[in-house]
Amino acid sequence: MGLTVSKVPIGAMHHSRTMPTSRAQAHIMSASRWPNVLLTLMLCSTIPTVSVGHSGSEGLQVLVYGSTPSDIMAAVAAARHGASVGVLSQRAHIGGVCSGGLGQTDIGSDAEKVIGGLALEFFKRSAERYATQQPRAPWNLEPHVAREVFLAMMNESGVVLLPPSQVASVALHPGTRRIQSVQVETGAVYSAEVFVDASYEGDLMARTEGVSYTYGRESRETYNETNAGKQGTTVKYGIEYMDPFTADGQLLPLLKNGSVLPVGAADREVQAYNFRLCVTDNASLKIPFTKPADYDPKEWELLRRFWTGWPNSTNPHKESQAKVPSAILGEIPSTTGAHKYDANNCGYNPVHTDMIGGSWEYPEANYTHRETMWQAHVSYTKGFLWFMSSDLSVPATVRAAYANDWGYCGDEFHETDHFPPQLYVREARRLVGEKVFTENDVRLGTPLGNRSIGLGSYGFDAHAEQRYACVDKNECALYPRPYVAIQSLDGGVPPGVYQMPLSLLLPRRTQATNLLVPVCSSASHVAYATVRMEPQFMILGHAAGVVAALTVHNVSARQLPLNPRENLTNSSTPNVQDVDTSTLAAMLLSDGALLNV
Repeated sequence: MGLTVSKVPIGAMHHSRTMPTSRAQAHIMSASRWPNVLLTLMLCSTIPTVSVGHSGSEGLQVLVYGSTPSDIMAAVAAARHGASVGVLSQRAHIGGVCSGGLGQTDIGSDAEKVIGGLALEFFKRSAERYATQQPRAPWNLEPHVAREVFLAMMNESGVVLLPPSQVASVALHPGTRRIQSVQVETGAVYSAEVFVDASYEGDLMARTEGVSYTYGRESRETYNETNAGKQGTTVKYGIEYMDPFTADGQLLPLLKNGSVLPVGAADREVQAYNFRLCVTDNASLKIPFTKPADYDPKEWELLRRFWTGWPNSTNPHKESQAKVPSAILGEIPSTTGAHKYDANNCGYNPVHTDMIGGSWEYPEANYTHRETMWQAHVSYTKGFLWFMSSDLSVPATVRAAYANDWGYCGDEFHETDHFPPQLYVREARRLVGEKVFTENDVRLGTPLGNRSIGLGSYGFDAHAEQRYACVDKNECALYPRPYVAIQSLDGGVPPGVYQMPLSLLLPRRTQATNLLVPVCSSASHVAYATVRMEPQFMILGHAAGVVAALTVHNVSARQLPLNPRENLTNSSTPNVQDVDTSTLAAMLLSDGALLNV
């Protein structure tokens, strides 16, 4: 059955728009003593902004909200197609994870056949900054270069970069269901004809009264998806036995109690987030990992038990488990010639840089609580790095490599002491539009014709949702006593190249008629597991920008001017749902987008 968040199917579960700020993260390390990285970003960033008048938005036709690559592609596309555009970033950092540490871009299969348009332009322009061939060109990114290219593309297109702030409220006309303006926390009010919410969190969407959205995992029955809902214990990487309890029977830190829901049931669990670390083993460039002020070795007993038992492990991935700083390590471009890498989580290990279980409340948390959770991820990550550098349970060669050979890249993220400024929010809210893109849509590959706005090809990749004490004898049969288990999506066979539909961007016509949502798009949890890659976010942002430009220029299926870039000021702006798909497809193709398999 379904459940709506203004509200949407996922079972008979109560949904609240905000979470209490005092609610503790169960069995997750506290970060109350960590410095405010977000505030540091706001105060120290040198990103230029443009002064605006009292309302903050005079003359803007399209307002794009977010701090992601998708919002930049949306803004640039709309501006290049003749609209006046402003970008309202949530924070001073722009470019999301692509300029915030994710250098080993997730491109999937057949990248050259999938990534086109503005996304391909961005990657190529980044690669052109180097005189010599760089690793995995043009796809891998050096964070500060990615940021420079993003800024250049906006500046060249005449996009106005507004003072950063988070949306506080949305004014919606109850009759036309058109957003009239948004007010942000600074008090500024921004008006536009079309609004694009390209944030990772979907906050503008969620504050638009009546717009349906969800988060977590739908049940198998909701959309008849094989991989939906709660998953069983993940065994593909092997599970070494670890006792999940202390001597007096208390659950260890970094664990949760196992779910009592059956496999395939809906829940509100959210895949893990982390920071994509920009690291180096270059002695002159590295900034050593240091002991955090709030480090508590007792919080890491689970990881200690793993390494204590590791010498006797028979896990087939044992060698990969001991790779430093991660088995998932991608070399990225370097303007100095020093070796630089993007270090991701290592799924072979039960404890790594993904803060499993720390993301569940993030989608619906208010800004204060969300900032606390962000800092908890900072604390967790730095604590993990220090444990690996210092704890005697870690093999001596591994420990020495963390302590002496590796560190943060000293030429990145100066405003945040070389630590990534963007949390990797892999999934938060998801729009529930007139049509929801599902696992079956991805796998069946029914041709979309002019309704295709881009391509995807990545496998169904959702990181672990839960690390828990497996105690249910019906489910937990690997060992005769309680043990530590992990739950995540095993998406099976990769889907190959598929088309992404226009419906991903569109709210229901009865709920909002001038809002586009390219990141928190209308997809099920399983389908989102392949759509959520940054190149696809850019592709969807590009399409959203073109739809926005066509909308403000009155290019709908009901009225087609000869020149789609000419603003017909005597006519009212149509609904985004009425965009003419043949004109949209033609303009995307003229931009170099790839639409057909």
